[in-house]
Amino acid sequence: CAFLEERIAGPFFFGEEFTLAECWVYPVLRFLPEDGVDINDYPKLAALKAAMEARPSVRAVLDMGMVR
Repeated sequence: CAFLEERIAGPFFFGEEFTLAECWVYPVLRFLPEDGVDINDYPKLAALKAAMEARPSVRAVLDMGMVR
């Protein structure tokens, strides 16, 4: 997590623009609690996860229960 935390350049990995990097890392972020990792120890990753969950497409999938 520290490796990724250090590389986030803005709200998204490469600054202000949403990229495929966020699509790749979001599922990983969802599994952190199961691995005993508190995402709040990594504020940039926590903010990224929150930003992803605020996206309408992600919210729709979550609301449909398609992911745990």
